[in-house]
Formats: sequence, C-alpha cells, structure tokens
Amino acid sequence: MEMDVFSTDKIFLFIAFVVPGFIAMKTYELLTPSRYIDSSKQIIDAITYSCINYSILLFPIYYLEISDFRHSNKGGYVLCWSLMILSVGYSLVSRFSGLGEWSFAIDEFFFAASVLKVVEEGF
Repeated sequence: MEMDVFSTDKIFLFIAFVVPGFIAMKTYELLTPSRYIDSSKQIIDAITYSCINYSILLFPIYYLEISDFRHSNKGGYVLCWSLMILSVGYSLVSRFSGLGEWSFAIDEFFFAASVLKVVEEGF
C-alpha cells in the first residue's frame, strides 16, 4: 500500500492545519525574544495553534459562509475576514507578549497549576 503525500486532500489538510499555526508561532518568535527551536519539531504545536484559532473563530466563520453576505457585499465580506484575522492575531500577541512580565489572572494561575500537576504526577 503506497501513500501519496502530494495528493490534493493531504496538501489541503497541511495548508489548513499546519500553515496557520506556523505563521502564528513565527510571528510570536519575531515579537518576543526566545530560543530557536527547529521547525520540524514544532508540527504538533502548529496544529494545536491552528485548532485553537479555528475553535475561536468557528461561529463567525460559519455565519459568514452560510449567509448571503458574501454575494451581496463583497467588500464587507473581505473586511469581516480581515477583522477576524487581525483581532485574533492582536489578542494572541498582546497576551503572549507579557507572559514573562505580567502576573497571571486567577483562572490562568489555577489552569497552569493543574496542567503542571498532571504533567508531573499524571492522571
């Protein structure tokens, strides 16, 4: 059984799930000083970032795509997509840029503590 990695469906999945995550991670690396990590070791992180972005934007994307707004107002359609992309990018950059400097909110502290406990001790 031979696997064709260049088939259309696999290329589409790569573009849809890996590329946006890599763009988010590389933008973050440009804006904050950090150690260099080889891109081949960041594929899972890239897919995770893409899934987080898609989950945040699920309802606005769904509404824009099922409504007739795309055909009735092309400029507004492009503007909505641009605002969604810019707002998510700005919110991620503004939150992650202060991770070493600003204190955690109370819910972030308990979330980070619970993740650390699971990592150290397991379930």
